[in-house]
Amino acid sequence: MERNFVKSLCLRLELVESHLLNMHIKKVYTEEIKQKLSYFKYYPRWQWVIAVGVYVDDIEEEITEKKILLQKKSTKTSSTKYFTIFTIFIYCNCNIYLSFTKKLMRF
Repeated sequence: MERNFVKSLCLRLELVESHLLNMHIKKVYTEEIKQKLSYFKYYPRWQWVIAVGVYVDDIEEEITEKKILLQKKSTKTSSTKYFTIFTIFIYCNCNIYLSFTKKLMRF
């Protein structure tokens, strides 16, 4: 980062004490420029700036993975529901058949 950027950020933080910043910056270990969301908090007592940031594409990847897992679970749940309904249907039909057969045998 450029020194001017850091100085201007520190000056801004002295006024507002915290700041949410959306920027495009080179991602660590790559040459790609990616969107990064960062939060800065200034502590005047110690003249410290604490910052934390996350790349937006990392969040999107995590969301995609969670969607895939949720879809897999949903498919398994649907299959289980259909099997349960089918089993109940067969059970009921067997009971009706047996009941009807017993009544016919009496005649």
